[in-house]
Amino acid sequence: MLSYVTLDRIADAYNPILAAAWLLLVCRTFLIRGWRAGLIQTGLGIGTLLIAYGLMWLDNAFGFWPALGLDFSTHTAVAFALGATIFAMSRPCRLAVAVSFAAYVLLVLYQQYHSIGDIVSTLLVLAGPVCALVYASQAAVDNSSTPKLLRASD
Repeated sequence: MLSYVTLDRIADAYNPILAAAWLLLVCRTFLIRGWRAGLIQTGLGIGTLLIAYGLMWLDNAFGFWPALGLDFSTHTAVAFALGATIFAMSRPCRLAVAVSFAAYVLLVLYQQYHSIGDIVSTLLVLAGPVCALVYASQAAVDNSSTPKLLRASD
């Protein structure tokens, strides 16, 4: 079995790996689908991260989670934000993102960084705004990169 320190390093590397994957997908989008789609997907990643870190700031300022005897899981929030962004940007990456996120949550629990309540409450509050932003950005990317003659709504 891997040591606590090794598992800690794996957990610490997860979000930077997701960030690197997102940036690579953004570069791919700029090259393949154009600057508008690339800017929208750049904004999606930044937006989901702003939501995650904004919730962290709100919790630090007002103590919502501690008032409930819980702890806001910033690492889980960032992992979900980046994972949702990658999930929206690349169909081939979807299974890998879902499986790796589930494994990450299990690792967080195993390492006892957070409780199930911490993680579930974080995801319940985060999921709505992140999913809304993902949906809006996908619609914007589809409209920005589809030639006008091929759009069904025109």
